[in-house]
Amino acid sequence: MKGDSGFTLTELLVVLVLAGGIVAAALHLVVHLVAVNQQQMTRSRLQSDLQRSLNYMAADLEQAVYVYSGTCLGQGRGNGCPGLAHHLPTALTPAQGRYPMLAFWRRSPLSQTLQSRCRQGSLSGPVCQTQHSYTLVVYLVSTRNDGAIWQGQGRLQRYTLTKFRQSGAATPGYVDPSQFGHRFAAWPQYQGVGEAAPVDQQRERPSLRGSAPVPLMDFVAGAVATPPAACPPGHHPTAPAAVLAQVDSLLGCLEAGDGPLAIALTLRGHLPAAIGATPPQLTLHRRAVPRTAITSPVGELLINQLP
Repeated sequence: MKGDSGFTLTELLVVLVLAGGIVAAALHLVVHLVAVNQQQMTRSRLQSDLQRSLNYMAADLEQAVYVYSGTCLGQGRGNGCPGLAHHLPTALTPAQGRYPMLAFWRRSPLSQTLQSRCRQGSLSGPVCQTQHSYTLVVYLVSTRNDGAIWQGQGRLQRYTLTKFRQSGAATPGYVDPSQFGHRFAAWPQYQGVGEAAPVDQQRERPSLRGSAPVPLMDFVAGAVATPPAACPPGHHPTAPAAVLAQVDSLLGCLEAGDGPLAIALTLRGHLPAAIGATPPQLTLHRRAVPRTAITSPVGELLINQLP
């Protein structure tokens, strides 16, 4: 019968073409939705990492007893501020792809090992009485990618110079500022007994052996923003101008005036190019107030009373 003849070849081809178009459109939509979802998840993860890192730095800064200005962290301006960069490990330099952005001194409690040595009498001195020592903390941005294990432009890292190593041995390159009147700005150039003028008390520069910078997060922006980041009026940057001209993804700004003073922190992340997010950068801000700090005439933070 004529009613049972079915579809013609032309009709089948038309149906196949239409079905193929619908499937292709659906696949394109799925791919787009997956890409958008991946962008959102990556951005959310980056925002979480930025916020966590800022919170960590803020909590760290709350324990600060001295915060360096960018000038004193960089080249310095004389005996009262010889330039901290000259006394850090040589690997922590822009020439090595590491950019110190924020440096300060804080109190650190003695480890159980050191407390035990104090009780046994193998360790003595003010540290056993106060049960703490002073630690130099440096936050830096590293653009090094040894072994190609990182995916982002830069990494946020934290370096510490402690009085003692975990074994209890003295750390090479450490000079105890408490032995020279807690004059942190002048570290490590102090006037010793019988010395007519301040001299470098650091017999050797510290190395990264056993104290390599600890990475806090990847995907930190590794280049200068457009326009470049800058501190607001009445604030002093914590990073040297020469460093900020190359990397400004971490910006600390010391508030000028009478203490207690806040430190404004800005951290800028950069999403990987493969994600295709627009805009690729994400910037977060945080403020921190050292609990026991006051200002000095040059806008650096100093502790008010020290034991």
